[in-house]
Amino acid sequence: MKNLITTLSCASALLFCSSAFATLFTVPTAKTQTIQAAIDAANQNGDEIMVLPGVYFEQIDYLGKSVRIYSQGGAIMTYIDGQSTSGPLVTFHTAEDENAILEGFTVRNAPNGPGISAIGSSPTILSCKIVGNTASNGGGFKCQDANILIDDCEIKNNTSSTGAGIWMSGGSLTMSYTLLRGNLTTDGSAGGGGIYATGTSLGIAWCDFEDN
Repeated sequence: MKNLITTLSCASALLFCSSAFATLFTVPTAKTQTIQAAIDAANQNGDEIMVLPGVYFEQIDYLGKSVRIYSQGGAIMTYIDGQSTSGPLVTFHTAEDENAILEGFTVRNAPNGPGISAIGSSPTILSCKIVGNTASNGGGFKCQDANILIDDCEIKNNTSSTGAGIWMSGGSLTMSYTLLRGNLTTDGSAGGGGIYATGTSLGIAWCDFEDN
């Protein structure tokens, strides 16, 4: 019994030490002036990045890291803005799992988006507004073979030829308490103003679709 207690105590200590090594980064600071700089600096799964209110004119890539990026002031105070950039504003292309979290941002104004792109990954999107992005497919979200979870979000006024709000091929979409409004497709034959999905498992609950 004594050996068992000793083993359990050592295991508990190791777990405590492992979690204690997780780092919280704040943006902006002298060392991490941008969100991407903080992602680059994160060196283990479980690190967190807290972003102060403001407008961030950048594109971010999670680089396969299971980090939680969250805003201090919420989506009404914190923006990832595309302006004249080309390509997605938020990228999950390196097998990120469900612990790769984006929480409390407005992702807007990608002129050649999408707002969020996920390929072969499983990101979690919480309490975000995906607004006014334009792409050939998937103005708000473009997801290929991705298992994406979206909760408590607004996906509005995005534009594309197909799947203006969300475009999905393969994978799965789990979405709850989310509003899709005013998303516009430019190809009437293809459609999918709110969602276009092929070969995808859909789990949608407590969502509103308006004027797509």
